[in-house]
Amino acid sequence: MVGLCHSFAGVCNLAATLGLDRERLPFEIPVVNHTVFLTHAYHDGEDVFPLLDAWIEREASTYNWKNCPPSDYLGPVTIELAALGEGSHERLLEPILADPWTRSLDQATALLDDILAMPGHESLREWYR
Repeated sequence: MVGLCHSFAGVCNLAATLGLDRERLPFEIPVVNHTVFLTHAYHDGEDVFPLLDAWIEREASTYNWKNCPPSDYLGPVTIELAALGEGSHERLLEPILADPWTRSLDQATALLDDILAMPGHESLREWYR
């Protein structure tokens, strides 16, 4: 099973807030049905969590949290449920296209097609025609 979730993009907000280059910020985020957990993050090989802890201690209380609004948990799920109900390949593309790292319909289509082509996804391929 492969989850299509854009919540990991919050790491980009974290990098910007801490003044880090996101291109030099490898991270690991296990995901369970759109619930993400940042478990590892490094910048230039250094653990980011001590820096984040210090930022929380010094600046979180005065941070403008409007810069980081909460996710709309119902929007993507509603689209995914509609895609499931309809068996719609096109509708399943919508959450991928909503991801800020998606650059084109061709890129989104290629990603979805690659996922559906993976071994064990035969029933998904058939359903999302």
